[in-house]
Amino acid sequence: MAAPRSPCSETCVIWDAGDFKALLPLDTDVYENICEVLGEKGCTPPNTVYVYMDKDSLTNSQARYFENCGFRIIFVPEGNKCARILSMSVDILTDSLNMLMFPINWLIISQDAGENPEFSTAVEVLKEKGFNVIFAQPESILCPFYPSRSSQPKRKRGDTKGIDPPSTIS
Repeated sequence: MAAPRSPCSETCVIWDAGDFKALLPLDTDVYENICEVLGEKGCTPPNTVYVYMDKDSLTNSQARYFENCGFRIIFVPEGNKCARILSMSVDILTDSLNMLMFPINWLIISQDAGENPEFSTAVEVLKEKGFNVIFAQPESILCPFYPSRSSQPKRKRGDTKGIDPPSTIS
């Protein structure tokens, strides 16, 4: 097992948004909340926020707008959670291979990607290589701005309930 990497120098975010239909309006406030959550965990703002969404869930102009807000939209076949999870797994492993010499953190925003055996295996490989992996529920990111979209109470600034701390490797 690899030793833990030095504290949070780069951070990437994987967001499984295909199972969260009411994302609009996804905007800079949500991006800023992601940055705040990462900061509370001692991580830097994300280099990239990969958002995996069902194909045709956004217009081209909406996709361009969100990409200008700091999101990289990746479309997968509509309603195909397996394709979305597989795409996320491949991308997280590929990006990590390209950064083996540098510390990197991953924030995974998903309702249930961690329950998928293939995705869980990919995450375990990252942890074994010394990467920090943080899981968060979508509601913990969206609630501060869109409390009506969740049954959970609105998250106050500084409250990290529902967000797992970075993994530690011994």
